[in-house]
Amino acid sequence: MAAHNFCVSYGQRTKLLTVSADQELLQTLKSKINLKFSVDSSDYTIKLKLEQFQSDVDIDQEDPDDLELLKNGGSILLEKVGDCASISSDVQNQCPERSTPDKANIQESLDSPASQRLPDKPATSSKAKVFDVRDIVRNHPRGGRIEDEYSKNNTITSETRHLLTSIVASEMVKVFTYYPSREEKIMLAKRIIAAYPSLGSNSKCPYDIWFDPTDATRVYLSTKLNTMRRSLPREHQQRPRTGKYKGIIKAQKKESIKRTYDHLQEISTEEEEELILFSKRATADGRDEIILAMDKTFQNRRNWIFNTTPGVMDILERYPRFRDTPALAQLEFKLLFPDATSKLISTWETRFVQGILHIAKISRLPKIKALMEDLYSPASNNDGQYTPSDGKRSLYAFLAAVYLLPSNSGKRTSLTDAVQYFLVTKPHGTSVASFLEDEQRQPVQKRTQHYLLGVGNKRSPSQFFVIIDKQAIQCSTGPDITQAVDVMFKLHYIFNLHYAAELKSFYAFLEHYVYGIGIAGSAIPVRAKDLMSNITAVSSKEVVS
Repeated sequence: MAAHNFCVSYGQRTKLLTVSADQELLQTLKSKINLKFSVDSSDYTIKLKLEQFQSDVDIDQEDPDDLELLKNGGSILLEKVGDCASISSDVQNQCPERSTPDKANIQESLDSPASQRLPDKPATSSKAKVFDVRDIVRNHPRGGRIEDEYSKNNTITSETRHLLTSIVASEMVKVFTYYPSREEKIMLAKRIIAAYPSLGSNSKCPYDIWFDPTDATRVYLSTKLNTMRRSLPREHQQRPRTGKYKGIIKAQKKESIKRTYDHLQEISTEEEEELILFSKRATADGRDEIILAMDKTFQNRRNWIFNTTPGVMDILERYPRFRDTPALAQLEFKLLFPDATSKLISTWETRFVQGILHIAKISRLPKIKALMEDLYSPASNNDGQYTPSDGKRSLYAFLAAVYLLPSNSGKRTSLTDAVQYFLVTKPHGTSVASFLEDEQRQPVQKRTQHYLLGVGNKRSPSQFFVIIDKQAIQCSTGPDITQAVDVMFKLHYIFNLHYAAELKSFYAFLEHYVYGIGIAGSAIPVRAKDLMSNITAVSSKEVVS
C-alpha cells in the first residue's frame, strides 16, 4: 500500500515526513511532527494546502472529510497557537451566571440582539446587532467560492460548508469571544439561513443544522467552536459553570427515545406450534400457505422477540423460512408499519437518486469524485455518450449516500470502510456457502451487524443476499439493489436489531426521510438533515444529473 508523504513547514523549518498507509494517519503524523520539531500537539494547528484551490484547509480531528483529504498527502503549514485570535484574560474570571432561557428567547426574531454578552464585548455593538453573514462571506478572500457554488446549485458541498462554518465562526469569535451565549448562537444560526435559505433543514426549526437549542453537541457551529477552543491556552479552555447552568445544559440535551410496542393478542401455543411446524416442512411450492401460516403466528412471534430478545440464530431456527422466502420480510414489516411498506421501492428513484447524484457530482472529496467517474465512465464508450441504467444509478446513489453520511461511531472509520459495512461484492460464480465459511474463519469479525453481499459485476451485481450472523437471507432473484436495501433495512425491525454504528446516519436518513417511521421527538443526525435539505434545494433548481 502507498505511503502518505507530507512537506511540513513550521516557522523557519521544513521537513519531509512519511506515514505508512497501515498506520493511524493523523495521530502518527502528529507524533512525527512533535518529534521532528520538538513541539507539543497543543502548540499548533494543522493547515493542509490544496493547490487546485490555492488555499489552506484547517484539519479538524473530528471531521471525517478533513481526514479523507489528508490521505492525499501534500504541503502542511503548522500555525502556532499564539498566532490565533486572542481571548480576553478576564473571560474565565468574569463570566456571569446565566439565567434559564425560556421559550420566548428561543423564538426571538432575527433582528433582536442577544440580551446577555460576555463582559469584554459591549452589548450595544453595532456589529453584533447586524452581523450580516452575506457581507461577511463576500468580504472574505475565499468567500467567492461559497457565493458561486450556492448561486449555481442552490446549495453547497460539505467541503464548502466547512469553509462557511469556519468563516462565520471566526467572525463570531471576534464579536462574542470563544464562548458565546446560547441566544447568540441561535441568532447566528438564524442569520446563516436568512442569508442562504436553502441551507436550513426541513424541520420545524430550520436553523437546527447550525445550532440546535435542544441538542448542541453535534451541530456545525458548536463542533467548530469546540475545535477552535482546543487552540486556546489551557487556562482559557474551560469556562466555569455554576451548578444551575450545568442543570440547564443537561436538561437541554436530548435523551435517546426508544420505540415501544404494545403486547399483542396471541393465538394458542398449540396452534402456534402446528403452524411453525408446517412452515418448516412445507416445500417452496407452498409459498402462499407458508405466508398465511407466518401471518397467523405474527402476534406470538412479535411478543417473543420483543419480550425475550432472542438472537438472530434463534429466530431463524424457529422461523427458517425468512431465509428463502423474501416475501416474508415484506409481510412482517407491513404488519409492523402498514403505511411504510413500499416507501423505498416507490420513491427512491423518483425523489432521491437524482438529487443525491447531483450532490455527489459537485463534491470535491476524492472518494466521491472517483465514484462518480466510475458511474459515468463505462469500460467501452464509442460515441462519447453514456447514460447509466436506472439500476446502476440507484446503486451508486446508495453508495454516494453512505459517503455523504459519515457517522461518528466512537472509532475512526474511513469512507472505504463505511461502504464495506454496507455492501461487499464478489465475482460471478462465488459460492455463498464458501463465502460464509471464509467469513467464519476470520480471527476478528469486522462487521458485527448485517450487510449486503452482491454477487456478479462490481458495478452491477446480479444477485443480492443479506449476511446476518453468518447466515445468508436471499433478497430477491434479480439484480434490484433497491429491493435488496429495502429487505436489509426492514430486518432491523423484524429481528429487533440496532443499526451498525458506522452507518447510523445513513439508516437514520432512510428511517426519517424515506420510510417516515422515525419516532416523534427523536434526534436526527445533523448530516442526515443536511443531505435532505440539499436534495430539496437541488430538486427545486430542477438540476438534471
